Amino acid sequence: MSDYKPLTEKDLEKGLFFLKYKALFKKILWSLAIFIVIIIYFKFIIDIVKYFKSPSFYVLAQKIDYNLDWQSDHKKRAPIQPEVSEAQYLSIGDKRYNLIAFIENPNKDWAVKEFEYRFIINGQVLNIQKAFLNPGEKRFLIKLAFESQKTIKKIEIETGNLQWRRYNNDTKIVDWSLTDIRFNPLSNDLPAQVFWTAQNMSLFDLRKVIFQIALFNGNKLIAVNEIQASDFMSLDKKELDSIFWYSLPRVTETQVFSIFNWIDNSNYKYLDTEVSEGSRVEL
Repeated sequence: MSDYKPLTEKDLEKGLFFLKYKALFKKILWSLAIFIVIIIYFKFIIDIVKYFKSPSFYVLAQKIDYNLDWQSDHKKRAPIQPEVSEAQYLSIGDKRYNLIAFIENPNKDWAVKEFEYRFIINGQVLNIQKAFLNPGEKRFLIKLAFESQKTIKKIEIETGNLQWRRYNNDTKIVDWSLTDIRFNPLSNDLPAQVFWTAQNMSLFDLRKVIFQIALFNGNKLIAVNEIQASDFMSLDKKELDSIFWYSLPRVTETQVFSIFNWIDNSNYKYLDTEVSEGSRVEL
């Protein structure tokens, strides 16, 4: 049985109509698609403008600006330069002098692993010496028994080549207890002496420790000296003294400073190699 049905005149008219206006229909469809795309982009642009003007975008922009402003952040976190006093000299007789300057590291989270300093006497530059500074440390820069045949009219000090090391909470710290500090003046039988008790308050056994002694008459520094002590065990306590072989004016105050480089692992006994020597951030 055949399913063929003859086309009617109406069907032929519809077919001819679509064939005749086929190109027009394509143009209309393309125009409609382009119009829809334009509407979508226009709405997208409006949403972006609204987002930029919203408070949340302002907060985000501030955060991005903060993250990108790394130079400013780096400057804020950078260490402050040590404070160095004017240099001075103290005569110890026989045309010999102790050269001194006081230095302080104001940073609580930065150590100076090593730095150089030198004294300049009457324009003459002396040999370079090296030192270190723990975080927040105060100490003297000293050159003992410098001989000069000429009167010292001008003394200066220069520091440089600072090697900074950032300190973390887990790095080594060696605390000291310095007590019973007393000064005994020169007598007929004995030279002037300073006595004190030093105790290693850390859990580390130490090889060598330097102690600096400063004598004052009022606010005026009148004498300095350095001694070295060896084999300071953890919590160990020692009675120490320093001798001054030359005559001194009246002494009203005596100060003692302990000098030990916290990040010098070679100066610790039986140190576990796993113990950190400080943050790897160096300048």
